[in-house]
This record gives sequence, C-alpha cells and structure tokens, in this order.
Amino acid sequence: MAWSGRGDRKDVGIVRKKDKRERILKAAVDVFFEKGFYEATVEEIATRAGVGKGTVYEYFANKEQLFKEMFQEGVDAYLQAIRTQLLGEPGSAQEILTRFAHIHIGFVEKHLSLAALIFEGQRGPLYWLRDWWRQIKEKKVAVIRRVIENGVTQGEFRPVDPRVAAEAFLGLLAVSQLPLVLQERIKPGSASSRETLEQLLDIFFNGLLSK
Repeated sequence: MAWSGRGDRKDVGIVRKKDKRERILKAAVDVFFEKGFYEATVEEIATRAGVGKGTVYEYFANKEQLFKEMFQEGVDAYLQAIRTQLLGEPGSAQEILTRFAHIHIGFVEKHLSLAALIFEGQRGPLYWLRDWWRQIKEKKVAVIRRVIENGVTQGEFRPVDPRVAAEAFLGLLAVSQLPLVLQERIKPGSASSRETLEQLLDIFFNGLLSK
C-alpha cells in the first residue's frame, strides 16, 4: 500500500510511539508485580518491553513517574469500565451497586497483576502515592454515594449517611478481592472471590439481624 503523503507517515509515527509507550507500561506492570517497586529497574522494564533503556526515559522522567502513570492508566481503565457498563443502564440502587461490585471483581480478575499493585500501593511504603490515591478513591466514593443517595430518596434504602455507606461498600469490595490480589491458595471447600462477594452483598443489603 502506497503512502499518500507526509500526513500518513506522521500518523504512523504517532501510532508507533503510542505502541512503544503501551509496551513499556505493560512491561512495567509485570516487572513491578514480580520484583516490587524498589527492586525493579528501568533497565529490566526496557528489556521486557523490547526497547532500549534510553527509550523509556523518552516517555517517563524516572521510575517514580513510570510507576505513577502505570497506576493512572489502570485506574482510568477501571473508571471507564464503571462508566460504560454501569451508569448507562437502568435499575434500582441495589441492582446498580450489585453491578458495580461484579464489574469491580471482573476487572480484578482480568488485570490481576495491576490490581495487586494498586492494592499494595494503597498500604505499602510508597508514601508519595498516598495523596494521589486518596483523590482516586474520592472519585469512586462519589459514584457510590450518588447511587446510595438516590436509593434513600426513592425509599429503597432507609435513611443512612451516604458517605459512610459508600465507604462500607468499598470495604466490601476490598475484602472480596483479597484471595485474588494476594494470590492465596484456595483450600478445598473455600469460597471463591465471587462467592465471597455474593455473601458480602447479602450482608450489606440485608444486615445480620434475623427478620
């Protein structure tokens, strides 16, 4: 196929640059997951991505920026999945929150290495990520809080503090994903993450007290 002009060559160059950046980010997920932030090296990430070490620095100023942008890409993909699969569909507040929970677990299952890194980033020694992570968490809380507020307004939920309820819901998701992100061995008869999720959703919506 013949090139039609400089515009085509420029477009191809942009695509190749984007492809290199994506390869570096994907390699970063694998290397950071295997080695941890402090043991991972830019050189190893470059080798895994099939590029030179200098090429990595063309896209990222240092290892910290690469790690943070890797996080950002993952969180953006997560939030986009929530927006496209959740908010555009009708349903009761309970149905929407249940879909949210299953989308969350589905994302963790599909992007397990990244999910494990995000989990470690929230609680580990990467203090320079904490303020940024709190901002991301607030976006998730805002989505859940809005759904709960609508449920209270419609009389579906009893009057509760919507922020506290949203925080509790996020805690439910965190607990349900632990066997996945920590790669715990599932003993015979143990509940899977999805089975655990269903039990936690039942407790969240129906409580512990017998009717």
